[in-house]
Amino acid sequence: MKRTVLLIVFGFLILGILALPSKGEVESRGNNEGDVREIVWKQLSDQDKGRIDGTWQSGTVSNVSLTEDILVEEVSKPFREKVVYAIDFPTDDKGVTNNMVVYMDKLSFELIGHGLVD
Repeated sequence: MKRTVLLIVFGFLILGILALPSKGEVESRGNNEGDVREIVWKQLSDQDKGRIDGTWQSGTVSNVSLTEDILVEEVSKPFREKVVYAIDFPTDDKGVTNNMVVYMDKLSFELIGHGLVD
């Protein structure tokens, strides 16, 4: 009986180890997330890029749940209440707001829209 239980536990441990991603898979996933700022930068208009103080590397990435009250424009239904990337870029504006927030889908890397800033 003990031997059977040990074999079952050992089998589950082996399956768990085999299910872990290889080093290459982890690196490729990490590279996609690290390039999120550059991917969204390429989708920005020239006017938006001109407002940003720095380059795509100046942005900071976070995850947010997308709601209607944080977007400047109307968002399509599939993105509502979905967790997306929020990329915050510093701007060279001397006024009240000195940043630009853009939202990007985590799966398709599609630019969804611009966020409201204080």
